[in-house]
Amino acid sequence: MDNLSNMLGRVLPWFVAAILAVTAVAFLWNGMHARQDDGPDAVWKGPNPVVARAMALPERMLVELEGMGERPKRADKPVEAKPPVVESKPVEPRMPPPSMVNSMPKTPPKPLVPVAGSQYIVQVGSFVYEFGAGQLLERLQSRGYESTVLEAVEMVTLNQVQAGPYDDLEAAKESEVKLMAGGFRVTIEKNWQGLIIPVGESMQLGDAISIMDKAEQLYVRPLRVVKIESTQKLYKVVMGPYKDEAEAKGVASRLADLGMTSPLIKIWYGGTDLKEGWRATQPKS
Repeated sequence: MDNLSNMLGRVLPWFVAAILAVTAVAFLWNGMHARQDDGPDAVWKGPNPVVARAMALPERMLVELEGMGERPKRADKPVEAKPPVVESKPVEPRMPPPSMVNSMPKTPPKPLVPVAGSQYIVQVGSFVYEFGAGQLLERLQSRGYESTVLEAVEMVTLNQVQAGPYDDLEAAKESEVKLMAGGFRVTIEKNWQGLIIPVGESMQLGDAISIMDKAEQLYVRPLRVVKIESTQKLYKVVMGPYKDEAEAKGVASRLADLGMTSPLIKIWYGGTDLKEGWRATQPKS
């Protein structure tokens, strides 16, 4: 036993030393291989690849992208602006409303009958349209005055709308075609200024301006309004006849006090021939 113990005492230290030596050699061997991998010939391959995954965009970006349409294509040629197409509609004369057309009194006015020695009548109003005379008749009847209507053709001043004047026939023909396409019945005339086209006329300046506005919408140039003398059928509301001028003056004065438009006293011998007489606005003698 003593001999075995002595033998183990001598061998065990050497056995432990051998194990440590083998362990140290293995550690050094692994370290040398690791340094060789990190040498100058080693290539870095980066991190492991990441698998791509589809990710939803924020809602705000989706709205902005959806609102972006295709970019507009570039126009090859500039688009020329074309004048608006004017529909050809016949120009109808201004007519009073039905309620005004039928405004003549139900009881027809009494016709004027000349009496012995009578030669004066009072003219209360003069109208181009019969319905205007009918309204005044009703107004006078409501005040207790008897009146009637005389039809007369007289020379009056009209506001005429003219296209022109033009220096050459080609320009006048171009405006004539435009006006006829717009419903106007026109013809080319010649005066001392050149070629003109009468478009329409009216005693009222406002009506003439309305006609000129319609012609301007047809691109007719130039346009103007001129004063002309022409015959016109008129409807005159008159009262009388009266035997003397003094009686007629008294009636005219009473009508003026009621707010009637400047009644006129005219000389009358029957029919429609009226001569200028005394005006209610003149100083009374």
